Amino acid sequence: MFQTPFNECEIPFTRNENEELIIHEDTNRTFFHNYPSNPYIHAVRIFGGKNYSQSYKIISLGQYPVKVNYTKKEKGIKYKIPNDYQVETMLNGLIVLCKTHYQFSRKIAVKYTVEWTDENGQVNSRYSLSSAGAASSLFLKEICNKPTSRVSGTILFGFDISFMQQFRETIAHQLQQPIIPAANRKRSYTDLTSRSQKNKRISMVGKDIATQTLTILKNNKFTSPSEEIIATIESIILKIDGEIVELHFNSGDTTADNIQHLDSIVRACDETLISRDGYRRLAQAVPNLIREHAIEKRRNEITRIMKALVPIKTFNIDSSTFDGDDDENQQNIIETEFDDDEVGNGAYRSILSLLDIVVPILIKSESPILKVGDKINIKLSGDGRNVGRKQKHVMLTMCILNEGEAVLNPSHQYSICLYIGKEAYNSLSTVSAKFSHELEQLKDGYRASDGTIWPIELFFSGDWKFVALVLGINAATSNYFCLYCNCHKDERHNMDKVWLNSKNTRGCKNPMLFCEINQNNWIPDELHLMLRISDVLFQCLFYELVKQKEFTNKTQALIIEEMKKLHVHFEFYPPSTKNGKWDWTSLMGPDKKKILKDFQVANLFEGQQAARGQNIEKLWREFYRLYKIMRQKSITNEEINQFEVDAKQWICDFCRPTIGTMNSANQQQGMYLRTEVTPYMHVFSQHIPQFMRDLKQKGMVLRHFSTSSIEKKNHQQVRLFFGGTTMGGGKSKKPVIHDIFYYENRQLYYQIHDTPIKYTRKSLEIKT
Repeated sequence: MFQTPFNECEIPFTRNENEELIIHEDTNRTFFHNYPSNPYIHAVRIFGGKNYSQSYKIISLGQYPVKVNYTKKEKGIKYKIPNDYQVETMLNGLIVLCKTHYQFSRKIAVKYTVEWTDENGQVNSRYSLSSAGAASSLFLKEICNKPTSRVSGTILFGFDISFMQQFRETIAHQLQQPIIPAANRKRSYTDLTSRSQKNKRISMVGKDIATQTLTILKNNKFTSPSEEIIATIESIILKIDGEIVELHFNSGDTTADNIQHLDSIVRACDETLISRDGYRRLAQAVPNLIREHAIEKRRNEITRIMKALVPIKTFNIDSSTFDGDDDENQQNIIETEFDDDEVGNGAYRSILSLLDIVVPILIKSESPILKVGDKINIKLSGDGRNVGRKQKHVMLTMCILNEGEAVLNPSHQYSICLYIGKEAYNSLSTVSAKFSHELEQLKDGYRASDGTIWPIELFFSGDWKFVALVLGINAATSNYFCLYCNCHKDERHNMDKVWLNSKNTRGCKNPMLFCEINQNNWIPDELHLMLRISDVLFQCLFYELVKQKEFTNKTQALIIEEMKKLHVHFEFYPPSTKNGKWDWTSLMGPDKKKILKDFQVANLFEGQQAARGQNIEKLWREFYRLYKIMRQKSITNEEINQFEVDAKQWICDFCRPTIGTMNSANQQQGMYLRTEVTPYMHVFSQHIPQFMRDLKQKGMVLRHFSTSSIEKKNHQQVRLFFGGTTMGGGKSKKPVIHDIFYYENRQLYYQIHDTPIKYTRKSLEIKT
């Protein structure tokens, strides 16, 4: 081992001609310099009676941290090691850059680095966490290929230059000294007259606060292990002479975090029905809210971004009359498609464009819903709605059934078409034509942007009226009524016959629309099945009871009392004319389920009629039980077989005729007439079991074809866009259906970017 001499390693020592050198002499060391005016330092050291010269160029002076490391003792002397210190010198004929950097963890360590540029211009480096000498030896080993070479790290890095240590300590001491302000000749803030003067004074205060805050944070150790400040000041609220002034720091920052925060506010306004005027009014009461113009600007940016990804196209349906008449000839369909900037009362989005957005989300989710090779099951659906007294809207949606239970959430139903008008065959024919080309393409699979081809299977589900219109079948009151078979209405009660899922060939009056969808994939809607059958059950009971003498004085009160026990608001309305009928409160789905499950029908019948009350109650309970089976998340073949038997038996019990001689002792009173068996009851007993089997083979269940999410989506759109919340804040030449699509496009944006719905902020009260 040997110590490499330094007299062959000098770098040029440069100075101006008129520059006077400062000479520092220590024991066996002399330093020539004019630092900090000149970064060069020349050192002469005496070892063994010989002089060794070394020149340095100070790149970064560095500073001593609170907990400082020292060099190893050499002849009883050790030197402080600065942090972030950089110096250039020469070693073995090469200019090297020596650097130090503290690493703060459980044990404080210093990273010593020697960096040089080779003959090819490539920057190389070697470092050590043990000592400067070790880093230097690694360099010599690389350059000289001498594993035993050693060099003094203290000398190479210049740790022994004593006056440099004094410089660092002097600077650190000056930073800790309090600043003595000059005589303050500023006028009092209250004496300032103009707004610009006051704003300038407040701005100066803000800059002083920002500067001093850094020192305060550092003194209170809001620092990382490397002593970098980890806290920033975002805003301060001052109350000046009764006026609230909010100071924002880095207000021009447009980082991703700030944009995401704006996105969250836009999302909150979208999803909680806060209009532009409403937000403005709120911002007046809460001044520190982000200004509405910034929110609206970001909303428009999101709308433009998504409009490019999912274009919204328009068409026109001339619907001049909406008076409740179902005459389809009142609607004249104008086939001409409009440009996006023109006005149309119909709008639609491409199914392929939606798949381009939704499929990647389902692939990249935490628990991937779609995997390469899976078949994508797409369900189309539709529904109409009344908007006000005269205007009607029709909506078509799509969802991806692979999402399972999520499709029951309205946010996972994607609107593909909206138009102002009625549910009419001519209108739906025009809509069908808009999608026929895409649906034909999808039969051969969906080609993603990465070239992956996904197999596609198409389904359709909706309420009876909507599906009948699309299939071109007569109304439910016609002789050949069924959506799935040629059953005559007089045979609906006959459970001895078996009607297979096929096609109604006798009741067709128009060509089938959306013919790209397989006939076996037109799935019944379990929600409307339950709603309509329960309506019949309630109607049969109430019409029977109102004929009794005790109804007005006794039975009516009993029914209302039973409803109160179930927390269901219910009233009867007497007929308004002499030959009119009683009416009652229209019930929603959840209330109907409560009544089917728990209403005590038997309490309404006494004496000889008690058995009838029990039979009716049993009929209700059995239908509710079968409905729950129909909606199970999973079902076995045995359960389906038993369901089919029980459903047919339920129909037989419903229309059981009276047995025996009228008013005789052996008479068994029947339930209801055969003509009371409705189309939905026919589908319930004959076709639902077959659909349940088919869906089970495909890994699906009937509950996912419910239109409950469509109904909720319809309700949300009416509440959002027709509840007065969009009044003001600008006037649009386009119908509201365009705003609905812009809104839905933004919902897709929030999914793509996983926009947060909340932020957490700690709030502390400081007692002064």
